[in-house]
Amino acid sequence: MAYKIVHKSLKSIKADVIVNAANTKPICTPGCEMELYVAADAEKMLDARRMLGEIEQGKAASTEAYNLMAARVIHTAMPRHGCDNRAKEKVLRNCYRNSFKLAGSFSCKSIAVPIFMLDSKTFPKRKAIEIAMGEVTKYLSKNDITIYIAVPQIDEFVLPDNLMQDIDSLLYYEGESYGGNSLQDTIEKETESFGECFFRLVDEKGLTDATVYNKANVNRKVISKLRIKPDRNVDKKTAIALAIGLELDINDTEYFLKLAGFALSPRIKFDRIVRYFIESGKYDIQEINEALFKYTERVLVGADK
Repeated sequence: MAYKIVHKSLKSIKADVIVNAANTKPICTPGCEMELYVAADAEKMLDARRMLGEIEQGKAASTEAYNLMAARVIHTAMPRHGCDNRAKEKVLRNCYRNSFKLAGSFSCKSIAVPIFMLDSKTFPKRKAIEIAMGEVTKYLSKNDITIYIAVPQIDEFVLPDNLMQDIDSLLYYEGESYGGNSLQDTIEKETESFGECFFRLVDEKGLTDATVYNKANVNRKVISKLRIKPDRNVDKKTAIALAIGLELDINDTEYFLKLAGFALSPRIKFDRIVRYFIESGKYDIQEINEALFKYTERVLVGADK
């Protein structure tokens, strides 16, 4: 399915499985883990964690979720203090992989996971994000599931320096409109539906449906429903995500959105950031979603209506 970056703590997310960043020893550490334990029922959760005993760093084990909005909690052991960053990175990747593997054994449809070590003072925040996003997208490429990436504090969610500088500069712009020519001189099919346009562009670019919906982080059911009913409605974020998946330039994107009844407004921060990436020829949905989350708390997620 897709990932969703959400501005929430793990305790507030409804998912089949919640992944907890745990200590190797059967204790509850202060901070996010303590908050999760309290929401679940601290005494019961701690007793269950003690039953698991010590967990090797990078490995994962599960308990009941008790009062949380989940069926299971997976406890995965973080790197021990004293490890260098290279060793920590290896452990963190194993934490994601072993947690997802264990979650898969429960046949779950949704997982809520934090960005491991994002709040650490000894590990680079940007590296923590890159590891998380890389492992999540890698898992989703082979598994039909929804993953919620919990980020309680947006200030900790950092972008690459050059990207933040570009977007910070962009958001100072207060112009009334953008440049650009009408697409009517390049696409003369004003009567086609959104779905007809989408599948025409897929064919013209020599792509497959799967290539586009994976690149767009859109549920494949959206495409299947468009196949059945090309004139069905989609929401704005889905339309934009599909434009990204097709790697449309800004003129084609504006025409494409128009067929769905939408436009990119220079007055809306979300729209201006989307436009920035398209005009820059940057079609990495992960990078776009990270920027949108950082500045607007909204990401491009293909809705399954």
